[in-house]
Amino acid sequence: MRLHSTLPQVYFFHDDFFSVADALLFNTALAAVACLRSLAGFGFPLFAPTMYKALGYGKGDTVLAAFAIAVGCPAYVSVFYFYYFF
Repeated sequence: MRLHSTLPQVYFFHDDFFSVADALLFNTALAAVACLRSLAGFGFPLFAPTMYKALGYGKGDTVLAAFAIAVGCPAYVSVFYFYYFF
């Protein structure tokens, strides 16, 4: 159920960010998001049991949140930078 509530927001964000004239960029962005989401869905079960066993749920979730912020914030800023200045 959670997947169905998250995916439309990602789609609408990309739809708002890329105008209709940039349909190629819009489709490329959605393909990149789908690819990264699939890779994360594949890779997370490989290391999650070991990580949670070693760190526990609180620290393990904190590590994942820090990783998401460290990857997500620069990616968000770089998208705006490269879109508007190049």
